[in-house]
Amino acid sequence: MKKTLVLIILLFLILIVGCSKGVELPTEVTNEIETKCGDPDVDKDLCTFDLAIENQDENFCSALSREDDKNGCIAEIRKDSSFCDNVVNEIDAYYCVINSEPDKADPAFCETLEDIDKDLCISATASEKQDAQICKKIADETYKNLCLSQVAKESGDVTACEEITDEFTKEPCMIEVAKLKQDKAVCGKISEEYNKNQCLKGVAVAKQDGTICSEITAESTLELFGNTKDECFREVALAKEDKSLCQQVENTDVKNWCLASFEKTEESCEKIQDASMKLDCLILIAEETQDVSICENIVSLGKKDECFRKVAFVMKDKAICEKILDGYTKDSCTFDIDYGFIE
Repeated sequence: MKKTLVLIILLFLILIVGCSKGVELPTEVTNEIETKCGDPDVDKDLCTFDLAIENQDENFCSALSREDDKNGCIAEIRKDSSFCDNVVNEIDAYYCVINSEPDKADPAFCETLEDIDKDLCISATASEKQDAQICKKIADETYKNLCLSQVAKESGDVTACEEITDEFTKEPCMIEVAKLKQDKAVCGKISEEYNKNQCLKGVAVAKQDGTICSEITAESTLELFGNTKDECFREVALAKEDKSLCQQVENTDVKNWCLASFEKTEESCEKIQDASMKLDCLILIAEETQDVSICENIVSLGKKDECFRKVAFVMKDKAICEKILDGYTKDSCTFDIDYGFIE
């Protein structure tokens, strides 16, 4: 009887010690999780996982509820796929491997899956390995094109864009690659004038080279309306912080907008005749100067809300979001600041 009682007491003590010990997380970690992931409408584990990767801090991994997620989280931070061996779910285990050590990814595993799981698996593998050839294993044309586009953007390989069968996906893909590689030669492979000029503008801004803007043509109606050449000079001027480039802008309104970006006053925006451009100018000045009163003076309700939202983002101030009239925009403004989705 005594032995039985002793055993019961020992087990009870072990249980108490085991339960009380747990994993004690640093206060700053628990506070950040509570602040950013405490909303009941947010998937707490997914949010916490993202925080772990963002902060490169394994303490956040310990706060995850599933052992599979904990191992996958640590594997990704340490870039050590051996932790993936402890992941029970085979699909999760595979994603764990490609996220931690992409070179160990095996597209053959994806072939064992079906339907959407298979296509997503192949796409993720291609993206991590930056191998466009893997995308070709996807049967669905839409998913294949998206896969090729993603690989092109991550690898800077324009040949992946050329494999895309959908023109609406191909041209934006090539524009992104041209900007990434800062290579205007890529733009020459885009046939439609407007998209080609958008490509040239992107490269000019990335290289901060106004001479590339001079190569932009304006023969089509869409191009004349878009003022891509003038916009190119304006954006390069801002990127280089070179006010003199504004003088190469031909359109008076675009030139005044360019100059206003440097002068940063409401008065400078008032010189713009085009109503829409004038409002965009005012919003930009409000952002740059973090002056909410500029937003208050905007008559257009949609633009006023946009102005409040952008100034709120710059200042990371949710109180400014409360000035927004549109309910959805107000909620998304607060949500994005809460969870760090700042533009």
